[in-house]
Amino acid sequence: MAGWVPGTVTNGVWAANGAAANPAGITISMALTTQYNADTARSIPTQDGYATGQITDLSIDGTGTLFANFSNNQSKAIGQVALASFTNEQGLQAIGGTSWKETFASGIPGYDAPGTGTLGAIQSNSLEESNVNLTNELVNLIKAQSNYQANAKTISTQSTIMQTIIQMT
Repeated sequence: MAGWVPGTVTNGVWAANGAAANPAGITISMALTTQYNADTARSIPTQDGYATGQITDLSIDGTGTLFANFSNNQSKAIGQVALASFTNEQGLQAIGGTSWKETFASGIPGYDAPGTGTLGAIQSNSLEESNVNLTNELVNLIKAQSNYQANAKTISTQSTIMQTIIQMT
């Protein structure tokens, strides 16, 4: 490309840049072509991919990787859940339920993949453990219901006796 000069148009007339055509002409190489000893026919198309699929299910593994399962029996990673850690977790502000808010005292969050450093792992399809013993709470609920029914029956009986006494007088 050394010494190349573009062509110009002067008074509507094209002037070449001085480049000359190859005197040998154009060379075509047929070295990489193939000829089969058969009649000409259309090739049967072959598929080297997967059929179209719709997302049927989502799952998350322990590293927080989100997998999409498709209707064509394929599974592909489509994202990863990130966990946040704070330098002072006691500085977070509770905003209801199990939700917390960043404050000046907590510091800015550091985001990373689950299982990295001191961050925990992700447990798919499970609920966070609670400090409530469900069996004890269910027994207490049944006791409370029985006490309520007994009290309601006592009030009903007392009302009936009161009506009987009023009618006797």
